[in-house]
Amino acid sequence: MSYSGSARRKAALVAWALLALAAAGCSGAAQTPPADPPASPGGSAGVKSETQPVPGYKATDIVAKDVKTGQQVTLAGLKGKVVMLNFWATWCGPCRLEMPAMDAFQKEVGTGVRVLALGGDSGESPAQLAAYAKGLNLTFSVLHDGGTAILPYQVAGLPTTFFIDQNGVIRVRHTGPLEIEQMRQLAADTERMGKQQ
Repeated sequence: MSYSGSARRKAALVAWALLALAAAGCSGAAQTPPADPPASPGGSAGVKSETQPVPGYKATDIVAKDVKTGQQVTLAGLKGKVVMLNFWATWCGPCRLEMPAMDAFQKEVGTGVRVLALGGDSGESPAQLAAYAKGLNLTFSVLHDGGTAILPYQVAGLPTTFFIDQNGVIRVRHTGPLEIEQMRQLAADTERMGKQQ
């Protein structure tokens, strides 16, 4: 059987993702604690100017399409807001369990925090994600970017969630499902740290 270049790339990406998920466990829970930079006269000590997918570094911008509205969403366009960026897939059981809590959290915080669920499987289409979101009556933003952000964010297990402060700095990286109480606390911590900058 012969594969085209894009089919080989897709197969390699899927194999890599499955291997990473097997190693990390789809529902494995690991959290990098909030990055609380040391105070300084300039206010931004401890924050790195380059982008890395870990607390204390600027978040890599994403450009994705909201599968329910068709609007383009970017992290750069959300500067000034706390963002909960969640990588997930329709086939991920822990992701499905987490989604109702994410929806309740988004309703609770209103415009104070922006919840973004970004499809982490490049093989899933916008239509698949939209049907899934409709089936669960999700009100937060469900995004599709063709699987491009999963690489710079080095996502190895799903769900993986990043809390990004109002200055675009990652404060928390968490692998595994979150409960609403954790979302509340991590969002509050993220907002507090962003104000200290």
